[in-house]
Amino acid sequence: MSRKRLAHERLRHCAFSHEEDACLKLNIDQLDTNAWNKVADNMKRRSARQCKERYYVLTRRIESSRTWTKEEDLLLYNKCIEFGPKWHLLEAFFVDRNSQSLKNRWYKLQSKAEYDSLMTFATEEKKKQQEIEFWQTLEYDQDLDPTELLTGDRGQIYPVMTSHEYDAIW
Repeated sequence: MSRKRLAHERLRHCAFSHEEDACLKLNIDQLDTNAWNKVADNMKRRSARQCKERYYVLTRRIESSRTWTKEEDLLLYNKCIEFGPKWHLLEAFFVDRNSQSLKNRWYKLQSKAEYDSLMTFATEEKKKQQEIEFWQTLEYDQDLDPTELLTGDRGQIYPVMTSHEYDAIW
């Protein structure tokens, strides 16, 4: 048998055990993440490539285990509408979310309660934006902030103009 074949047979081709994960973390803490050959030498029956891939899987799992924010949910919703459920493409828009966590979150958002609240949030944002654009089309002083003209608690509009000016527009 060739030397390469013997080396290949010594490698394990199965999932990492908890002990191997702990040993991998310890080796990386002691060495460097660029020294994969040295890490693999300290690991029994694992190649440098296997160690590197496992390390990145573990770090991504830790990063993506934090709770989702409303902004991330809205970004996921908007990007799914824009690109469709292409999870690997959508992964580029998120800092520490992998494609699997995006997919899981999307299907969780499809549940009735969370999906309805997200849709309400999105429509409220659109409504505010439309109101701002409407007030910006009217010619006011440049110093006027259009966000001051948004609807009040009961839906009344509080414009900064007289009723005669308002009637002249309509």
